[in-house]
Amino acid sequence: MTRAFSGTGRRTVSSQQQQHGPRLQLAADRVEHEARELEAAAPSDSRFIKGKLHPNVDFYSGILLRATGIPANMFTVIFAIGRMPDWIAHCQQVPDDPNGRIYRPRQIYVGATRRHYVPVEKRG
Repeated sequence: MTRAFSGTGRRTVSSQQQQHGPRLQLAADRVEHEARELEAAAPSDSRFIKGKLHPNVDFYSGILLRATGIPANMFTVIFAIGRMPDWIAHCQQVPDDPNGRIYRPRQIYVGATRRHYVPVEKRG
């Protein structure tokens, strides 16, 4: 499921322009057609209006990746690789903040702090 965020980031605008632009001719398949319908419906959806939400960069990136022939099972990997520099910068900036500000995520992990690896074939 693609998340929606308030506001529209630069990456979202760029991806949106790319997928609508003349440089990319999308195949007229069911998924692409449904994506266009979702994009058109979002601005009039009550949840989007109330929350001032917009489709995020992943929505448009998914359309672009599909159009270029990238298998759907690789989308998450490609999204994660693109975010790694941000995650690394985040990990470096948090300890340097003199106010000890907690950045995203806004929750506190309460699970096990140390777990041992169990090979896939031995998992239950």
